[in-house]
Amino acid sequence: MHKFYLFVSVILIALCSFTVFAKGKGIVEEYQSIKANYVVQFKKGNYEAAYKAAKDLLHIDPTDPMAYLQLIMAARELGGDVKVIRDNFEPWVSESNLKEKELKLLADMLIESPQVESK
Repeated sequence: MHKFYLFVSVILIALCSFTVFAKGKGIVEEYQSIKANYVVQFKKGNYEAAYKAAKDLLHIDPTDPMAYLQLIMAARELGGDVKVIRDNFEPWVSESNLKEKELKLLADMLIESPQVESK
């Protein structure tokens, strides 16, 4: 009887692990797709779509400093209030390593620096 419960437990764990992995893989694919869309839209000058993509990235992973920087970049191009964005998103952004700290510093530099009008 003990072996039966052990067998059922192993089967349930295997099935649950597979469904969690399958869902996780879908999220990763979605994230990569949105990330690629951000780059395309930003390069085309479609800053509203780029802003939406960066915001979607932060909704999936609010700790991502690159998505935070991308949101700031798109918002600056749109003339948005980047200080409000900092207040809403910056507390969640990760600073667990040097690269992440530098990305947050770069975003903060963009927020604090005056926007130069193009000629």
